[in-house]
Amino acid sequence: MSKYYLIGCMFTMLHFTAMAQTEQQLENAIRVYQTVLESSPKPDADPASLLKLADNAEQLFKSVLKKGTSEEQRTAKYFLAVLTQLRAEVYYNKPGSQDEAVGDQILKSIESEFDRLGPAEFPFKYQSGGAAFVIQYTGFLPVRQRFYGELAEYYFRKSDAVNLRKYAQKVFDTQPEGYYVVTFFMHKYLYDFAVEKPGKMEEARKMFDLYAKMDAAQRADLNRVNFGTVLLKPMADLFLAGKSAPVGWDKNGSASFSIAETLRIPGDMNALAGQFYSQALDLGYGFNIGQCWDLLPLFEQAGNSAGGWKFCNKILPQISAENCADYERLAGYFKKFGDANKAKAIEQTASRCREEAQKRAQEAQKRQERAAKRANRNRVYVGAYVLRMVQRPQYIDLGGVINLPIGQSMLEFSYMKAKNDQDYLLNERLGEGENLTDFPNPHWDGFYAHFGYKKLKSGRAASRGYGGFLLTYNERNYQPQMSAVLDKTSGVAVTTALPFTPKLTAYGAMLNFGQLWQHRPFGADFYFGVGATYNQFKLNNPTYARADYNFSNAFLSARKETFWGFQIRMGMTLGFSL
Repeated sequence: MSKYYLIGCMFTMLHFTAMAQTEQQLENAIRVYQTVLESSPKPDADPASLLKLADNAEQLFKSVLKKGTSEEQRTAKYFLAVLTQLRAEVYYNKPGSQDEAVGDQILKSIESEFDRLGPAEFPFKYQSGGAAFVIQYTGFLPVRQRFYGELAEYYFRKSDAVNLRKYAQKVFDTQPEGYYVVTFFMHKYLYDFAVEKPGKMEEARKMFDLYAKMDAAQRADLNRVNFGTVLLKPMADLFLAGKSAPVGWDKNGSASFSIAETLRIPGDMNALAGQFYSQALDLGYGFNIGQCWDLLPLFEQAGNSAGGWKFCNKILPQISAENCADYERLAGYFKKFGDANKAKAIEQTASRCREEAQKRAQEAQKRQERAAKRANRNRVYVGAYVLRMVQRPQYIDLGGVINLPIGQSMLEFSYMKAKNDQDYLLNERLGEGENLTDFPNPHWDGFYAHFGYKKLKSGRAASRGYGGFLLTYNERNYQPQMSAVLDKTSGVAVTTALPFTPKLTAYGAMLNFGQLWQHRPFGADFYFGVGATYNQFKLNNPTYARADYNFSNAFLSARKETFWGFQIRMGMTLGFSL
């Protein structure tokens, strides 16, 4: 039993030893492959040494195919295919047509394997340096695309149009949006092989688009072989009128504009892009003024004075007559593009534009000042004393006011018709020892008028405060008063009850404050005033003068003929702002 156990252990150890050996062989083979991969593009690489390394790696991979696990065999078979493709490239780098033919044969030998290595075959896994690595299909795509590109180049050299298109299409199908350098050269082969001019134009246009999609490093890689002159510019001649463009291929300039936009993106093809912009303008493409301004630096940088001059003339009629800066800017470009006479004429136009602009600015400033004055100017205000009309139904006062503007001030005129009004204590001056409680205060009819001056606060607000003064005038015709006339010395009645119609005339002055609100068409005035009055009281009966007689009516006898009074004014008017 122990013998069989020892034999089993021995076979197990041999199995794991064999596994370790194949794993190491795979790792060694991949390491040699990577050495060939990294060395083959170098200019000083020795093809013979690289091929010898490739042979060593091939033997190691084939050993893994015999003894390795299924996963190791899959990985080894993958690396054998890419190693063989790399071996073909080494032959291409060796001088001589015989080596190139060997390279072609090598490529053809592994075509079926590259066709088989689709997405379903991935990933591949292996160990190297104690670390695990995984190869995904996306990592294989550049190798596969390059392989089909080399086959397309092979059939291009053989003038085999059918296979050239077949393998060029495989290049595009592998990854059409990536690896633009390889794809570009596939279009170059198709372009060179095309017989009909429309076919050439189609392939050339594809190359324009591909070149625009390349990054800076990829374009630099192409330009190391003088790409711009050798490859792209001759193709551009197919589209440029006067060289070899078919008649009527671009009727409105939109195709030329599209090519120009494509070429302008890389930056190093601006000169060629300028030729297409210029052609698009000649063919009637509708450039707006913004596009034209944007293109002038391109023509300046490319030294294309003819194209720049045409776009300057396109801009000139589109400049607004008031845009002086654009005239000055355009004059500078005309000068750069060699048209000194046109530049001088536009400079004169710019100078006149500046003068007219200054005049317009001055006129605009004056208009603004006038508008500001109009905005600040007071409007005529016409109002009515509405509270006096509604607060006393039994005796209503009717009156109004008008305010006339003078700058920031107002002149106010007011008139109010009074009916059945009543005296108040502040307006009375009585005889010595008399007061209003001693007799009834009679009602009166008459009117009140005043002239006023208001100084309003500056500003444009609808509501503004003010201060000023009022000069007032008031006539009061009292209701008839019955009174006996008494001799002033004896006190004997000269007459019995006799009717009198007394009258009070008051002259006043007061300080006036308030808030005037004007919002067309309406307005309102809230006011408050305080001041003094000078009063004259008359009996209106020349037969019985106050100086010669006394009267039984206390109102007539107590009131002084002249006296000073105190007045307060407070209220509001409502009306219209005109």
